[in-house]
Amino acid sequence: ELEKPGRDPREEMPKPVLRTDVLEMKDLTEGMILKGTVRNVIDFGAFVDIGGGKEGMIHISKLSNKRVDKVEDVVKIGDSVEVEVIKIDEKGRVDLKRIIPKEELESTAKESKPAKATKTEKKDEE
Repeated sequence: ELEKPGRDPREEMPKPVLRTDVLEMKDLTEGMILKGTVRNVIDFGAFVDIGGGKEGMIHISKLSNKRVDKVEDVVKIGDSVEVEVIKIDEKGRVDLKRIIPKEELESTAKESKPAKATKTEKKDEE
């Protein structure tokens, strides 16, 4: 990067997949599902290019269905993500929620299954 100062490495990242029905900001609605590209990662979330020159933010609490300590544990700059528009405020800022991929949901479900009760625990319950 120091060899080419002023160059923005984000220009080389994949472009978001645009929906044909979303051409401008006014076309965005709450609940809409979009594909985007992570453009920046900060301590409290990630900024995602959702096309049309617009970025939205996924707060760290909306990245996963389990606790996230570091945003980079879930997404990195350049990642393609599926997001849901959860809010558009009066200033035009877009709040997003990451749609958790099926594989990630399945692995989380396996981790959170409770262990079966042992014979001793069953006797204690009686």
